Amino acid sequence: MPIHNTSEEEIEVERQRTSPDTITDYVIEGRRIVDIQKLFKEIQNLSRHPPFNCTIADMNILTENRKGLKSSILLKCKMCNLEKYLNLFTQDESETSMDINAAAALATISTGIGFTAAEEFMAILDVPFMSPNTYQQHHEFVGEKIRETAWKAMEEAAQEESLLAKELGEVDQYNRPCITVVADGAWSKRSYNVNYDAASGVACIIGQRTGKLLFLGIRNKYCSFCAYASAKNMEVIPDHTCYKNWSNTSTSMESDIIVEGFRKSIDMYNIIYKRLVGDGDSSVYKKLIEARPYGSLHVEKIECRNHLLRNFCSKLREISSKFIHH
Repeated sequence: MPIHNTSEEEIEVERQRTSPDTITDYVIEGRRIVDIQKLFKEIQNLSRHPPFNCTIADMNILTENRKGLKSSILLKCKMCNLEKYLNLFTQDESETSMDINAAAALATISTGIGFTAAEEFMAILDVPFMSPNTYQQHHEFVGEKIRETAWKAMEEAAQEESLLAKELGEVDQYNRPCITVVADGAWSKRSYNVNYDAASGVACIIGQRTGKLLFLGIRNKYCSFCAYASAKNMEVIPDHTCYKNWSNTSTSMESDIIVEGFRKSIDMYNIIYKRLVGDGDSSVYKKLIEARPYGSLHVEKIECRNHLLRNFCSKLREISSKFIHH
């Protein structure tokens, strides 16, 4: 129960017992990221607390607890010895806003930087960043959420393509929609038509009518954990999430991913990719013909006119340069 009739003598005794000389103020350096609304609520909760109607001005800092970019400061009142955490950035389970550490990991993924660049950026701002292990945990968490969201979006896109095909009567004898898709690949480094040795590559399949993603695949020839263990001649590789899933040539990454997408189209969406719009790379279509993803059903190839025009112009420049030199 709050004490309402405390004498002035009792208050003075309490002031002397908990004077600033007996409480050492903890020094917090640098800047912090805060949820401004949460911060004001926390300050209001600490205002006029019983039994002496003390305020936050009567409180000293004892210590700070940080978990990555999250920060909470332990305060102790000089009047009543109340100890209370001032949470600068926390969310309740009912709140929908993203955790600040997860948001930081998502920001690094979205902007194409990594832990080192993010740490340096925060250091210049004088904001303590999270440790490498904490960052990796949140990076993996965000990566999994991105994958879940991507596959859900692809399922919705496939449903759209399926409905459009059925409306136009483009189905096979089993009433499976037969659609046209656009496919292409890319690598982690440019080849300049000379060095095809990229460590990772990606390829995607897009619905021609909706322009939405239906399939995405990644091939990696490198894993930093495995490479480190190999360099140190470690007999046992530490437990880790290994992203290495490819040991063949970099040039074959694209065709392997696209063939995988065609093979899985029926199991994933009950859809047949009947026509493929692609560039002039004949290896992809050759692999599709060899794979026969739909048995006797023949996949048609449609040349992308943008690539066709670009290749045509390249050949013209090549021929003209020969005439100029001769």
